Amino acid sequence: MDLVIEKRAYGVVPILALLLLAGTVTPVQASFQRETGDYVLASNVTLRSETWLQAHTLTLCGSAEDDLFLLSDLGTSMATTNAVASVRLGGTMAADVWALGDDVELSGTVREHARLAGLRTVHVTGTVGRNLLAVASSVHLDEGSAVTGEVTVIARDVIAEGRVGGNLNVRAQKAVLGGRVNGDVTVTAADITVLPGTEIGGDFSYLAGQDLVLDSRVKVAGKLIRLTPPVTEPAAFTWDTLILQTALFLSALLAALLLFNLLPTFAFHSVDRLGQSAWRSLLLGFAACALIPVTAVLLFFTVVGIPLGIMLLLVYGLMIYFSKAIAAFILAQRLIRRLNPNTPLVLMPVLALGLIILYIAVNLPFPLGTTAWLAMTFLGVGGMVGAILDRRVPVLTAQPAQEPPPPPPPLPGTGSV
Repeated sequence: MDLVIEKRAYGVVPILALLLLAGTVTPVQASFQRETGDYVLASNVTLRSETWLQAHTLTLCGSAEDDLFLLSDLGTSMATTNAVASVRLGGTMAADVWALGDDVELSGTVREHARLAGLRTVHVTGTVGRNLLAVASSVHLDEGSAVTGEVTVIARDVIAEGRVGGNLNVRAQKAVLGGRVNGDVTVTAADITVLPGTEIGGDFSYLAGQDLVLDSRVKVAGKLIRLTPPVTEPAAFTWDTLILQTALFLSALLAALLLFNLLPTFAFHSVDRLGQSAWRSLLLGFAACALIPVTAVLLFFTVVGIPLGIMLLLVYGLMIYFSKAIAAFILAQRLIRRLNPNTPLVLMPVLALGLIILYIAVNLPFPLGTTAWLAMTFLGVGGMVGAILDRRVPVLTAQPAQEPPPPPPPLPGTGSV
């Protein structure tokens, strides 16, 4: 029997929907907008509520009073060399900002946290009121940039020349440091350059292939510490390890089968949401994994909210665990359809194949295994969040057998002999 997706209106498990929406967004207070072309927020426009925006390019010159979640159409920029999916933040943002694009540029002001991810570059020339997280192939913190809190940068090439009020943590292949850091600096890179005039208010710890010699014009208030990489021995193969991994795989397969059989509408709609927009699911999963635990902890500070916080953490754990089932199904489905589009999909072999691929990927050496696990988790959770927010789910139905049409009635004036 082949799998056919049919859309029907539904009400997802009420408690699950309520808890997840409490940890991510509230539809009454949030604004969702999808643009097919470019999105521009004029300088005289203010976004009053939490806003989710997706477009090919996003340019914000106005202001935002609540959290911003920004996603550019990365798939378009990959298909055409001249089209760059970019996010440009030039206005004033009073709350947190999450942005993902090919190129992300922050020239305005973010008064809370800024979390910026670019497939190519992240360029910061503005100010951040609290902490900054930047992940890209190349990250540049300009001389005019200023971050009040801590800065964490993960990239291939990093240039940090701005002012940092807290600690600076850098992981890169090549790192260039300048400006002033009031706290400690920790750098892990193969090539480290510290520009003359750099000021570090705390310790400077680094992990590199050779000793770092600082210019006499570099000021370090604390200690210069060279870190040594930990010595790890490869794990030896044992039968106990094989038995444990086999048991974990069978448990995951059983749990995935239960999910797709007990909640087929929710499970297949999660797969449908993930298949329609992987980048949107990735952003939703990243946001949900970051916001749900924070919301649960905040609920613990209120007596009334303690039970709700416990239930929210329980739902969060279940979503993390079942995320691999959603990711495994879509992975195996795409692989089978690519090899032979006419192959019928059977639930158990599809889940088993997808889980085997994922288990191999997550057990690769660091950082490949860690990256695969994060991608699997964010995509799976994002698909489930998209299914809950959509309010329409697909259900598994059998393709009805085609019966031959009935014979036409006899013509007038004719009869059987």
